[in-house]
Amino acid sequence: MVTKNFKSPIEDILEKEHKDILQECKVHGEEDGNRNMPSKDDDEIAPFEKGLLARYQSLQNRLIIEGRQRLDNIHDNEYKTAVSLSNSVTIGKVDNDLISVEADKNTKIREASDKHDDKKKDIYNDPSWRTISNDFTALQQRFQDISKKHGREELHISIHPYWAIAIIILIGFAEIPINYQVFVSFRETPLLTLIMSFVLVISLPLLAHSSGKFLRQGKEKHTYYYLLAISVTLVVAISWMTAELRKQYLVAKGIPIQDLQKDFFTFFIIGIILYFVGLIISYFAHDESIEFTEVYKRFHTLKKEHRAIESQTHQLVRDETERYMNQKEQIIDRYNAEKQALSTKIDDLNQRLNDIISSYDMVLNYYKGLELKMNNYCNEAIQKYRYTNHKYRTNHAQPISWKKTIPTIEYSFQDMNELSPNPSK
Repeated sequence: MVTKNFKSPIEDILEKEHKDILQECKVHGEEDGNRNMPSKDDDEIAPFEKGLLARYQSLQNRLIIEGRQRLDNIHDNEYKTAVSLSNSVTIGKVDNDLISVEADKNTKIREASDKHDDKKKDIYNDPSWRTISNDFTALQQRFQDISKKHGREELHISIHPYWAIAIIILIGFAEIPINYQVFVSFRETPLLTLIMSFVLVISLPLLAHSSGKFLRQGKEKHTYYYLLAISVTLVVAISWMTAELRKQYLVAKGIPIQDLQKDFFTFFIIGIILYFVGLIISYFAHDESIEFTEVYKRFHTLKKEHRAIESQTHQLVRDETERYMNQKEQIIDRYNAEKQALSTKIDDLNQRLNDIISSYDMVLNYYKGLELKMNNYCNEAIQKYRYTNHKYRTNHAQPISWKKTIPTIEYSFQDMNELSPNPSK
């Protein structure tokens, strides 16, 4: 990590120590001055001044220990590592790394593509999809053949079968209340009466519906004509019986039987008319071809199921394709990032090395400045002592030792060289 903040907390500590020492210099200067100490003939530095030199040298040593540790840390842990990396990286090696990275990218994309193809095969080979797909293809071909045979692809119906059945049932259910009253007159239980009414009412619509189908599709299946004749016979019988029961019901109500002859035929004809209405509705609700109807219904039912599963299958394929494209994009993005890093690797290493050198030189110059500052602090303290001492002397004489140059404390950083190829000194 390149050092950015090179200022040390010890600077504040040394400054505080220096201020405390200045106060001591003032006190000792006043005391020694009052005693005219040191003597004016002393040519040796005073004991207190020696003590000051020792104290500032001690502070200087603390500064040296800390500064050396910081500089050694930058030099040994950062600078040497950066130099080693810079020396190990060459243009040729970077080019080889670029080729290797691109080959790795192509390999990963190929593997992702193969996996993508396998997953799509698994989706399309799913048993549910393959089964309905094969069934639909076969039935579609069958429908095309039948359509070609009949010369059409749609049913020839005028009324939708569901509407036809609903209308016929409504016609039948409309007679439930009347039939219920008829059977009640025979003093049957309510449940049995209701069941008999329902049987009678439902039979007529069912026969009408079946008769319409028999008449419509009789040309293709001749047995339908026999079934139609049986249905008509049953309807006539049921209508005759219903008319007779209604007549008996009215007789039970006190109406003379001779007055009910017209009513009897009216009831009978109404039943027949309802039957033929249902027959006509059913006739127009059916196609004339049984074969075409069956294939048409099976084909369109399976077509809906096929579309639903096909939609699910296509969604799975889209999801898988999206996953593959995202994976491929991530591979390419990683490749581009690695390629960019390799392309600028030499410049980045050189820049890092320069940053470390700059950091080391700044820290070194910072401690050089602190060393000089400590020496200045020492001189200031001695001068403070001498000034106070001279101020309080009664003989106002200056010792011979004061005329000599004040000794300097030992330096450590001044002779150290910067790491920069163009040092400031």
